Amino acid sequence: MGLRCIFGYPSGLLFQLVLRARGVQAEAAARRSDYGVGYHDSSAAGRRSRCLLSVEADGRPQPLQPMREETSSGEDAFDHEATYWLSPLPQDRELALTVGWPEAGLPEQTCHVTLGELGDLSARILPLT
Repeated sequence: MGLRCIFGYPSGLLFQLVLRARGVQAEAAARRSDYGVGYHDSSAAGRRSRCLLSVEADGRPQPLQPMREETSSGEDAFDHEATYWLSPLPQDRELALTVGWPEAGLPEQTCHVTLGELGDLSARILPLT
């Protein structure tokens, strides 16, 4: 799992996450996936699931739902990219990102990100004309 980038806008933050799995992890991800790819185990123990992202900003944890997702799965590979939106723009520059997909073998992990100055984002926008 990787954080591709964070884009800052006057009204919020856009996160782009990438998940790449190979071998047995790819097989597990495709089997547990609710992304419409791969083989699905329909037994009660094989419930479909998704990778989850939660962001703690300004002292409040917020589970985020993806705005856009792309997933592909092959014989030995599983690739998933998702874009998430956090609004409003946090006042605190410290974020805690928690991501996990325990059903597919990815335990929850948290990373801490310190953002640059956010107060003047509107002034730093360069219109393309």
